[in-house]
Amino acid sequence: MPGTIYGIRRGVGGAFGTTSDSVTATLLIEMDSATAGPLEVVNTVGVPAQGSYYYGLFPGDSNYSLILNSATAKQDPKAPRFWEVELTYESIPSNGGDSQTPSVDPSVPEHRDNPLARPAEWTQGFRLVRRVVDYGYDPDDLSSIDSTYAAITNSARTRFTDPPLEADFPIVTWTIVKNVSLAVKYYIETTSLLLGCLNQNEVQLGGINCQPGFLKMLPVSFRSMRERNLLFAQATFILEHDPQGWIRSVLDSGAWDASGRGPDGYQYVSGKAKNLDGNGSFLAPNATPVFLNFRTDIACDLSPLAPYWY
Repeated sequence: MPGTIYGIRRGVGGAFGTTSDSVTATLLIEMDSATAGPLEVVNTVGVPAQGSYYYGLFPGDSNYSLILNSATAKQDPKAPRFWEVELTYESIPSNGGDSQTPSVDPSVPEHRDNPLARPAEWTQGFRLVRRVVDYGYDPDDLSSIDSTYAAITNSARTRFTDPPLEADFPIVTWTIVKNVSLAVKYYIETTSLLLGCLNQNEVQLGGINCQPGFLKMLPVSFRSMRERNLLFAQATFILEHDPQGWIRSVLDSGAWDASGRGPDGYQYVSGKAKNLDGNGSFLAPNATPVFLNFRTDIACDLSPLAPYWY
């Protein structure tokens, strides 16, 4: 029995004191049936979830220190399909109600014992990944970290394949734990952000400036939490920065060209891999090797989640 929100009314005044700060708002809802119950009414699409911030109800009026504590549904006795849902947003001062230290500014998180206003907890580390190496630094130039970065090939400018050259590379990792509202949890669960992705835009994490394609967020995990009758979620974000970027560069080479002929001209006769020119033809001897770029992860805008990493 779905319903529709057809109006919204501001609460009369608000309370900003020593035990809690609160504001109210009332949603006007019309249900499809006169037999709908209050639980169906408060689950109407558009009704904020318990634990969500006071945000978006009225233009220009938001307060992230206030969270939805209760939603009370009242039926119109003369028109039973019509309901009013009173939303009560509250926050608790960090002094626990000490009357000698009243609330000064409800928008300042330090004035609240609000679990959603607590800062994120960080753990920064690294892990090593072993990869086939197709390019590297000049071994004879140790004077600078900006040494020439070039293809790794044998003296005939062909890649090593038997065996390939491998090396361990460090990946910087962050594990970030943050309390979020159920509305934020729902937002993440209903977007591509839940399963992780690469950063489309530049992201600053600590002292590292992560360019697009260099930061990967792994799937987000949640733990249900409850404090002072407030239901919320503890989100764990795992982020990984690859100094070489998550878009892999692979040396273009193969045992035959785009026409199916090997280096000796015979069709589909496999031999040792030889460098290709990026268009399916074999490179001339001593020509500069060509690399092809590949991406196996989806990319998305991580900026909506950045406020929950601090």
